[in-house]
Amino acid sequence: MKMKVSLDPEAVKAFFVDHTEKIVFAGVVACFGLIVYGAVARETFEKEPEDLVTAAQSAQRHIEEGEFVPPEFRPYAEIARTNAQPIDLPPYRWEKAIDEPPAPTKPPRGIPPVLNVRGLRAEAGRAAVNISGTVLGTGGRRQQQSGVRGLRYVVLTGLVPIQEQFFAYEDYFRERKQYDRGRDVPTYYWYAVERAEVEPGQDLDEAEFVPFDTRKSLAVARQWATTGAEAATAA
Repeated sequence: MKMKVSLDPEAVKAFFVDHTEKIVFAGVVACFGLIVYGAVARETFEKEPEDLVTAAQSAQRHIEEGEFVPPEFRPYAEIARTNAQPIDLPPYRWEKAIDEPPAPTKPPRGIPPVLNVRGLRAEAGRAAVNISGTVLGTGGRRQQQSGVRGLRYVVLTGLVPIQEQFFAYEDYFRERKQYDRGRDVPTYYWYAVERAEVEPGQDLDEAEFVPFDTRKSLAVARQWATTGAEAATAA
């Protein structure tokens, strides 16, 4: 006679619903029992305080009665002199540098130093000039004039250090990019003059210098030299 077991899903669900609290309580009791068993069954510390005092005293006697082994003496002065000797590098030299530095680059061209005129002198005077023809008047406008006219003039002279300026250019551009010895030389195109009006006793450092139109003054001087003749010179 065979026995058939029939598992009804609804009956299984009803069983767990009715007995869930009992199953959880049984698990909690089992965990608590394991904790109590572990606490009771573990090894206990059986030594007394006197045993610890005796062990500490024995260790102290071992330290006091034991033999002290001094450290090995090393001749540091001799070692230092040996290390100061030069090392033969070829056995340690790499055939190729590990971190080869980049090739040095020359700085940009920049602006070279410019030397000023030296020994600048100004000679002022008055002169009567016989003018005949067109002259440059106020504001740069041309005017027809003739006859003798009294004018004031200032002649500026100075020394230009041409050779030193060439050397300065060469020393500056030699270590710069795109250096060309035939091109990197000073070329004088024109000269600049500044003037200031000062009162007697006034410091020149406090004066306000303004540019002076030297091209127009040169044109006037050339016109006098070609269209007029000096009539008289005032002392």
